[in-house]
Amino acid sequence: MKKLLLSLGLLLSPLTSTACSLPLDWQDHYRNDLILEVLRDYRVNGQIENIGHVSIAELEVTPFNTFRSKIPCFDSIKLKGRVSMTIKRKLSHSVQKRNELGRDLSDGKITEGEYEAKLQETEVCDVNAEVDALKAPKKAGDFAYRYDSKIGLEINCRANP
Repeated sequence: MKKLLLSLGLLLSPLTSTACSLPLDWQDHYRNDLILEVLRDYRVNGQIENIGHVSIAELEVTPFNTFRSKIPCFDSIKLKGRVSMTIKRKLSHSVQKRNELGRDLSDGKITEGEYEAKLQETEVCDVNAEVDALKAPKKAGDFAYRYDSKIGLEINCRANP
C-alpha cells in the first residue's frame, strides 16, 4: 500500500505545485505582484477610480535562497519587468494640480467652491514603470511578506473629457 501511495504521489507531482516550486500559475501570480507594486507607489496610488489597459513586458522571476536551509526551498524572489497601464484618478491626488488650483484661488481667479469642485474632477494617466523588486526575509526562518521595490516611473496625465 505504501508503494502504491508513493507511486501515485510521484505520478501526480508534475501536475501540482509544491511548497518548493513556483505555483502552476506563476506567470499570472507574479504579473499581478508586479502590477501591485506599481499601484502601491505613492506617485501612482491615491484616488484611482479605474484601471484601464495593463500590459507587462520582459517579466523575469528569479527564486533563490537568501539563507541556507536544510529544506531545499527558495525563501526569496526577485521580480523584474516593465508595466504599462492607463489609470483614471481625481485631480486632488496631483500635488502639482492642487498647487496650481491653490494659486488660482489665492489670485482670485476661482472661488472656494470652484476650487473644491475642480479637485473632484478626474484625469486619465498613462503610467510606464520599470520595476526591480525583491522579496527576501530579514533573518533565517522568517517569511517575507512585502517586496522592496525600485521603480522607474513615467506618468503622463490629461484631463478626463
